Amino acid sequence: MKKVCHGWKIALLAAACLSMPSLPGAPKSAPGQSGKTFAISEGGIRLALFAGAEKQLPPSLSGVKLNSRMLYSQAQLWRHAQQLACWSNARGASASLAVMCYAPPAAPFSYVSRCEDMAWRSYSEPPSEEECVRWLALFFPGVKVKPGVKLPGNGDFEWLRFPTDRPKFMLLTGRRKYADGPPVVLAVSWRNVPGADDQAWERAMANRALAARALPVERREKPSFGGARFGSYAARLAGAKKSIEGLSGWYIVETPHYIFVTNQANRKVIRQLQGDLEAARKGFQLYFPARDDAAAVGVVKVFAKRQEYLQHLPPGREWSAGLWSSATQELLVSPPGFKTDKKTAAKQIREVTLHEAFHQYIFDASGESHAAPWFNEGSAEFFERSLPQQGDFGILDAETERQLAQTVARAPGDLKDFLLLDQAGYYAGNRRLFHYRLGHALMYYLLRGAPALGEKEAADLPARYLEALRATRNGRRATERILIGLDTGKLAAQLKNFWSSRSALQRARRYRKLP
Repeated sequence: MKKVCHGWKIALLAAACLSMPSLPGAPKSAPGQSGKTFAISEGGIRLALFAGAEKQLPPSLSGVKLNSRMLYSQAQLWRHAQQLACWSNARGASASLAVMCYAPPAAPFSYVSRCEDMAWRSYSEPPSEEECVRWLALFFPGVKVKPGVKLPGNGDFEWLRFPTDRPKFMLLTGRRKYADGPPVVLAVSWRNVPGADDQAWERAMANRALAARALPVERREKPSFGGARFGSYAARLAGAKKSIEGLSGWYIVETPHYIFVTNQANRKVIRQLQGDLEAARKGFQLYFPARDDAAAVGVVKVFAKRQEYLQHLPPGREWSAGLWSSATQELLVSPPGFKTDKKTAAKQIREVTLHEAFHQYIFDASGESHAAPWFNEGSAEFFERSLPQQGDFGILDAETERQLAQTVARAPGDLKDFLLLDQAGYYAGNRRLFHYRLGHALMYYLLRGAPALGEKEAADLPARYLEALRATRNGRRATERILIGLDTGKLAAQLKNFWSSRSALQRARRYRKLP
């Protein structure tokens, strides 16, 4: 995670939409006024929404970390697999669209780490009204759903409106009359404004649904979540295109191993990132060779606004500037949260992207394992300061070198406790910056300083850790394994000697690792 850094859309887009506040001073319009028409190919539907409706890029899915693994409830994955789109306008109205493909999981509140660990049960025929009630009750937790009421009309869909106990909230299911395909679920919420009332909104949105047109749709037996272990490059690209379908200003560019999804107006920044990431991947392989070259495809989402990035974060990560999600193979990158010139903004975006790209690479190269923070964050800090297309990795400017030297001078005389820190301890409050700098200083010494000085035991430590991580599949246990026989007091002394020696630093600057 890139500091000020650490992934799938939030499972329940409807809940996110329902919580969106009304903005003061927004233009007034009658609820019956038609808005844009949206075609959602995966759901097989074309419909018009309320005035001012804009499609939103949904947030990331947040999980629970346990023993170095990210876990997700089966209900979360199930909801995510069927969620298609989310909209909102400046007056507080919102809508979400889902497709009723899969029956609710048998154990919705048990946790899994991969979507393949679930037993996906697709409907062989459109679900009954009783099954719809069960589906809706789990999809919208906390909302009491009652039996449906048929809406009259001669459109492409047969619509049922399901009353709920939530005011200003409409829930509709539409079943195709003339073609095969799963039912769609439309959820609409709104906030009252002068001149509008609940009944007017309900009539207006019911009319929007009745006028919806059915489009061809392919039945899905299992969801495709992307990533090398979840789908092909083509599947990942299709998923990326789906995620921005109908979004204003968003576009996609590709490289052999990365798919960039962005609304950055400065396309020069994105072109630079394309070249840098592919070159950086070769640098990752040089220092930490993978056992095979079949690394997962990474989706890189680069946001134009800091607020857009913040809306995609799991709780507690608001301090970050970037995030790598192992669950979705997504890199999320924020622009600076302060006013700055284009050159400075481009530099931060580039550094954050390189930082998060290392997290992705080492996760795959280690056999899908989460490395300990000292190794994972320290190495990511090392690689973010690089000129990948020139083959130069781990570059230090004078100010960064000074800061790292000061940090090492304040470091303890034994590094054992630091090496054993978990994520919570590493990212903790006022010690976070110190830990990041100490991890960076340590990995710079291990990757450039020790090899340049011929200190073989220290220089071999990163490779030993990676092998231990592959063997144990656990970041802490891998650290405990390499600590056997390692004098962490001696390592601390070597680190301090290196960072206090001008000649040693000069030799490290000149060092280049050869293939």
